[in-house]
Amino acid sequence: MNFTRTYSLLILSSVFLFAACSDEQPFSIGDPGFDDGMSNLQVVDGAEDATLYVKRGDSTYFDLKVDQAGEKSHISTGNRLGWSILWETEVPRDTLYDGVTLYSTYNQDFWKPLNYLMNHREEMMSGDSRVTPLEIQAAVWELLEFTGFSIESVKAGDLPKELSDNGNLLFDRTKVKEIVEKAKSGANSYSYSPSDRYAVIAKSSGGSSIAIIEETAYAIEVTDLREKHNMVVAWDVNDKGQLAGGNLFVDSNGTTTEMGSIFARSMNNNGEVVGNSGSNAAYWSTSDGIVDLSSSLDADRSQANDINDHGEIAGEVTFEHLIYEDEYEDVYEYEYFSYVWSNDHSDNTIGEDGWAMGINNQGEVVGLDYSVSNRAYVWDRNSGMDDLGSFTGFGSARAHSINSSSQVVGSVLVSQTDIAAKQVAGRGEHAGPREFEIEMKKAGLDQMYAPEHVREMMQSSTLRKEVAPVMSVASMEISSLEHLSAAKYNALSSRSEAFIWDRNLGMMNLGTLGGDWSTAWDLNDSGQVVGYSSIGNGESRAFFWDEENGMVELPTLGGNSLARAINNKGQIVGYSYDESGNFYPVMWTISISYPS
Repeated sequence: MNFTRTYSLLILSSVFLFAACSDEQPFSIGDPGFDDGMSNLQVVDGAEDATLYVKRGDSTYFDLKVDQAGEKSHISTGNRLGWSILWETEVPRDTLYDGVTLYSTYNQDFWKPLNYLMNHREEMMSGDSRVTPLEIQAAVWELLEFTGFSIESVKAGDLPKELSDNGNLLFDRTKVKEIVEKAKSGANSYSYSPSDRYAVIAKSSGGSSIAIIEETAYAIEVTDLREKHNMVVAWDVNDKGQLAGGNLFVDSNGTTTEMGSIFARSMNNNGEVVGNSGSNAAYWSTSDGIVDLSSSLDADRSQANDINDHGEIAGEVTFEHLIYEDEYEDVYEYEYFSYVWSNDHSDNTIGEDGWAMGINNQGEVVGLDYSVSNRAYVWDRNSGMDDLGSFTGFGSARAHSINSSSQVVGSVLVSQTDIAAKQVAGRGEHAGPREFEIEMKKAGLDQMYAPEHVREMMQSSTLRKEVAPVMSVASMEISSLEHLSAAKYNALSSRSEAFIWDRNLGMMNLGTLGGDWSTAWDLNDSGQVVGYSSIGNGESRAFFWDEENGMVELPTLGGNSLARAINNKGQIVGYSYDESGNFYPVMWTISISYPS
C-alpha cells in the first residue's frame, strides 16, 4: 500500500475505534439508538473520501493509518492508536478500507459519554495501573449501548482472542464498570470546548462499516522534504517559507541552491543563513556566498547558532588549552565564550563559560552560562546578562530561542544536588551537567539533541545509529562521546522539562508527552512553541505547544521525531524516522479549524 508523502494528520493521540469489517463482510448496527445518534451528524469538511488501514497494535488494540486526498483534508497517513467497535467478531488486520465518509459528533448530547472518555482516558490510565487498554476497550463497547455489549453478561468465548484466554476474560469487569460510571457521570456536566477531542464517525462506501476517530481542532499537513526538495536535513524555515538545512537552501518558489561547505543552523527572513564550515562559524547569502566569521578571531573554534533580520549573529568562540599529553591521548581544557557578531563590526563577548543560542530583532540574546547559578540567561546591550531562574525542584536551565516579545524557550534540568555528590566509579570524579554538555559540544551534538536524549541513547547503545543521518551532513565526530565511561554519566538524572519564559510572568513549565524529559527548541512571535519529548517507552516525539491547547504530539512517519523551528505562519521543520528506521526531513503545517 502506498501513501502519498504529503498528507494531513489529526493530533492529540488521535485515537481510532474501528469496526473491522470489509465491504465483503458488511457490518450494520440494528439498534434504533444508533440511528438516533447519527441523525444530526454533519460530514466533516473535505472528508468524503478517506482511506483507513488497520494493523495490530502494540500498546493499544489497533495501530491505524489514515489517508485522505483533497485540499481540505483533515485526516491522512499517520500512526494512530486504535480500538474496536465490533466485539463479537475477530477483527481482520492488515485491512484497507476505501471511500470512508467522516461525520463529526462535536456538540452532540448523544455522544457526550464517549467524548468525555476520549478526553479523560489517559488520566484514568495514569491514575490506576490496573486500568489497561483492554479495560478501556471494554468500556467503549459498554458505552455504545447499541452494540449490544454487556459487561455483566459477556462471556470470554464471545470475544476476540485478544480479550480472552482459555475461557478467561483478560480485563477486569469491576474496573470497566468504574470507567463506564465515570464517563456517564462526567458526561452529565460535560460541556464541549473547541480545544477538546471529539469522536468522528466513519462509514464505509457501502454505508455499513463503522469507525470512530478522535479529532481535534488542529489539522496538520506533513510534507516529506526529501522527496519534495531533495533535502537531507531541515533545520530552519522563515516567514517567506524558505528552508535551510545541511548545505541546501530552498527558496519559496521551490528553487534549490547548494551553499557549499556550510552546515546551516539558522536563517532570517532575508534568506541569510548561518552555521558552521568545518570548525569555523560561517555566514551564507545568495549574493556573498560563504563568509568565514572566524577570520578576525584568535580562537580555536567558533560556531554561529542564530541570526536576526538585522544580520546580527549569536554563537560562541572556543579556546583549547593543552593540559597534558601522553601515549594514549592529549587532554585539553576548553573555554567557551558567548559571542555576538554585529553588522556594524562591534562584535563582542557577552559572557564567559557558556554559549549563545538565540537572538531576536531587538538584539536580545539567550543561551547557557555556567558562571551563574541558574544557567539560562537573557542579555541585551543596556542591561547586560540576567538569569532566567528555574522551577522548584530543578537546579538549572538552558535557553534556546527568543521571539520579538522577549519570550524565551528552552529546558530546565532536575536539581543536581544529590547527583553531584556521587563519586564516579573508578575515576573519583564528579559527574556534572556542565561536563556532559561540553562533551556534547565537542561532539557537535549541541543544538541538535537534548542532553537527556543523548544520555538515553548512550545508555541504550543507540547513539550512533540515531544521529548517523545528521552526522553525515554536519561532519560531526561522536567517538569521544561514545568512549566516555557509561558509569560516569549513568548517575546523572535524565529528567528535564521544556519551559517558556517572559519578563512579566517568569518561567512556566510546559510538561512532557508522558516521558521523563522534554526540550523546547523554538517559538514564533505568537508564542507557539516546538520541540520534542520522550513519550514514556524510550521513544521521542516532536511537539507543538500553545497556551490554549497545551503540548500536542506531532504525527510521525512511524518512528522518533524532532521539531527544530517554527515560523509565524505555523510552519514547522524537523525530522521523523519511519517504522523501518529511515530518516526524513519533514515540514509540519498547522491550521486550526474549530468545529461549529
